[in-house]
Amino acid sequence: MDAAWAAVTAGAISALLTVSFSLLAVERRLRHDQAETRRLERRQAYSELLAYSGLLAQRARTLHLTMELRSGLKEGVDVLAGLRKPLDVFELDSLLRQDFEPIYRSWSTVWTIGSQEAISAANDLVYQAAVLLRSATQRGRGRPNWLRALAGETWTQEQLDTWAQEERSLGKSRREFNMVVRNELGSTAAEVFVVQPADGEA
Repeated sequence: MDAAWAAVTAGAISALLTVSFSLLAVERRLRHDQAETRRLERRQAYSELLAYSGLLAQRARTLHLTMELRSGLKEGVDVLAGLRKPLDVFELDSLLRQDFEPIYRSWSTVWTIGSQEAISAANDLVYQAAVLLRSATQRGRGRPNWLRALAGETWTQEQLDTWAQEERSLGKSRREFNMVVRNELGSTAAEVFVVQPADGEA
């Protein structure tokens, strides 16, 4: 009887240990899967923020050109003649929202699951993007108001130089953010702004 009881007890203990080890293995697997899912979410948010901040620089150039072309007396005449429709503020807001929504979405994800270093770099990146957009779309000071109403927008060289500097600052912020996230995600460090030598150069 004692032998039978010992055998049953040993079997029960063995089964319990087997189940326990299985549960621990499942738990470790779940934790690993959750960590991998979180890592992929971070990588996607980081990549999107890099991409959309670069697209915003292109949008800034387009808005600047629009301000130049759609200003002055000719713009008013074209609108009155029905050659083009008036610039709609709500359409412009909708257009800008398409650019900013993905930036804010990916930025919010970085805030939620990103590292402190990535958050700091992302904050600087978004700030530089906003500064660039403001610099590209400010009113031109190249003409007095009365002449601007007739001949259209124009910018001083100082304004254009500031805009160019803000573009370089955004590029620097994108580069620094990229270096932070590559290090965090375990990617090999790489220089993304590589200038290829011209033909004939060493």
